[in-house]
Amino acid sequence: MEFVYGQYSYGSGAILKNRDLVTERIDQDAVISDYIIEIKKNLYKAKISENQLKSFAVMDVGTGRQAIAFNRLGAFRVDHYDYSVQNVDRLKEYINSHSTTDNSLSTIHADLVEYKLGKNQYDLIYLHGIVQHFSDVGRGLLNCLRAAKVGGTVWLYFYRSGTFCMFLLYLIRDLISINKNMETYHLAARLLLSKSTTQNYIIDGLMDNFFVPHAQLFRPEDYINFIKSYGFEVIGSSRIDPISRNIDHKFAYPSSIVICRKKEEINVGGGTLHGTLSVDRQVNQLDLRNYSDPFDAEILESIEQYHQVKNRVKDVPELVMALAFRLNTLLDESFDSFSMDQSFLDGHEKLQYIFNKVMTS
Repeated sequence: MEFVYGQYSYGSGAILKNRDLVTERIDQDAVISDYIIEIKKNLYKAKISENQLKSFAVMDVGTGRQAIAFNRLGAFRVDHYDYSVQNVDRLKEYINSHSTTDNSLSTIHADLVEYKLGKNQYDLIYLHGIVQHFSDVGRGLLNCLRAAKVGGTVWLYFYRSGTFCMFLLYLIRDLISINKNMETYHLAARLLLSKSTTQNYIIDGLMDNFFVPHAQLFRPEDYINFIKSYGFEVIGSSRIDPISRNIDHKFAYPSSIVICRKKEEINVGGGTLHGTLSVDRQVNQLDLRNYSDPFDAEILESIEQYHQVKNRVKDVPELVMALAFRLNTLLDESFDSFSMDQSFLDGHEKLQYIFNKVMTS
């Protein structure tokens, strides 16, 4: 993962007005300004005032941009963690260059599945697009939950199972497993997807989608049940509908937000984990057993066609790459559709059109 993030991918730029700035230095003013605006919105959703933030110990995970934004918003202390050596080093350079002597901003290189955070340390834990990339979502999230103070808030943004975008993501990752060479894909993307052959937002997202080692998907209910089992209450949420349906490739948003607050400290006897987020319960989006509803017929058709196409192109690396790039374009289109609060009703129709082109050419 550390070779993907910080080297081939610089983190999500979806919230940026100019998305290509995602490749700029982490303290670029326009970038931090956009992050500050986003965090202010999210603090409001979490019922946290900027005045309260001034007394808060905040834990952030990611590129370091959010940590800088929290620091500039006046948080009492911001502790940043990330698995990427490059991301941590960049934030260290920022801290050193800004002569931060009051320990209000720090950064640590850590795998949060293995690194012990300790208990009752943070008033706010900000996990924005992070947990699905843990090698073990349950262990990593529990480590973070333990680090929240009683009364503290955890912001949890995650990719969700059962959506068209995540179905496409699994297709792509399964396809490129035939010949998985990061350097080759990165060079090809720069040649094909950038006018100047330098990194841009599209390439950044492609490398993230293709090569981050873990993309574990669970239902919103799985996260909610896990959180509640460790003494938290849900105080807010966004885009978790339809809560009663596990699969919805037309209307369900590809990511969800759950905001929770720690009511009480619950000791985990013998380290036993609540099983809803265990590695063996992650949902494989290509598993036929998931699709028994009559409404899932087009999904089953797409899976069948995909396996036919995969078998046809598997011995031609150039075709595998070309198909993966085309599917990633469809993935970007579907994400953009949902970000504009529109459904993506013809997703499988477009996907099967691509497959038919491959099979009839």
